[in-house]
Amino acid sequence: KAVRGILSKKLYADMSNEDKYDLCFRQLDRDGTGSVTIDELAVFGGSVAGEDNMDEALMETLQALDADGSGSVEREEFHMAMAEITAGLSEEDFEDALKRLFDVFNVAKDE
Repeated sequence: KAVRGILSKKLYADMSNEDKYDLCFRQLDRDGTGSVTIDELAVFGGSVAGEDNMDEALMETLQALDADGSGSVEREEFHMAMAEITAGLSEEDFEDALKRLFDVFNVAKDE
């Protein structure tokens, strides 16, 4: 059911970290515009916290990711943030972190 589940293990294993970040980004970018809005982030944020009232936390997250101040998170900004967050992780910890994200995305998609 996870995004990884639709990819063969071999194909996934051969993907670069950048390609894996793209998988995550495409899950967040629900309308396919190339940027993540506060509304798209809210779907993900609600799944993580299990709460509907997360406006302040979502705005803080959006502002932290939105390097150019446009009000949305573009692919490049997401990649920079993911690279910073995952820097120094072992390959196993990196994969575990992405698996948890994919699991959350799948919960959000089902809601």
